Amino acid sequence: MEHENINKQETAQLGIGAVRYQLAISALEAIVDPIGHMRKQLKEDERLDGMYAIRIAERPEFYQDIAKKALEEIANCT
Repeated sequence: MEHENINKQETAQLGIGAVRYQLAISALEAIVDPIGHMRKQLKEDERLDGMYAIRIAERPEFYQDIAKKALEEIANCT
């Protein structure tokens, strides 16, 4: 019984690790392709203003916000 519980805990930890890994990868992908990230955030009937998107992508805070959100999600992943 105890061995079964250890295996379940290890499996749960592996699952949490995989989720954390995916959150980190998603954040890095958003940082590498900020315009693509912005497009993904749009609703079906919305369009991205290219000049506005470029101005946003030039701001360091844009990338900091992506990183902070990812770190919070990773920390809260249980």
